[in-house]
Amino acid sequence: MKIEAITRNTLNLVNEIDSAFTVDSKLNIKLSDNTFAYEIEKVTPYEKSYGYDKTDYSTYINNKEKIIFLSFADNELAGQVIIVKNWNYYARIDDIRVEKKYRGMGAGSALVKKTIEWAKANNCIGVEVETQNVNVNACLFYRKNGFVLGGANTFIYRASELEKNEILLNWYLLF
Repeated sequence: MKIEAITRNTLNLVNEIDSAFTVDSKLNIKLSDNTFAYEIEKVTPYEKSYGYDKTDYSTYINNKEKIIFLSFADNELAGQVIIVKNWNYYARIDDIRVEKKYRGMGAGSALVKKTIEWAKANNCIGVEVETQNVNVNACLFYRKNGFVLGGANTFIYRASELEKNEILLNWYLLF
């Protein structure tokens, strides 16, 4: 697995990875003594994917405040992570994606490791990432990589017909 920051020559590869996944369960969140706990509940399966915004990703090239790393396996795009140094001195993962055929093979963990290296080099206190309670595989992935559930928002998606029953989850990895 080779990981490198985007350049003008690889800028066209950003967001080329399909984000689709099957939702077949959700996390039921509980807060007790200021600590989040959860149980996994099976749901009727459906497909979900995240859209892309119109960000000018060329501004991420050679920028100390934000960066995009691409991972390659056998010279083929395997994954990406988009990182921004947030106001609270966390490195915020805005997006992390792994090509379906490389999922479960360490590509995502390698991108998290690269994120941690970048965050430490840029004086961040940790890494934060947002997902939803219906993206159970992502939640379990973050937990496996040392993140803890540190926040939940039950109202943020209420205006979205497709996501109105989802809960935003914030995961944190502190240094």
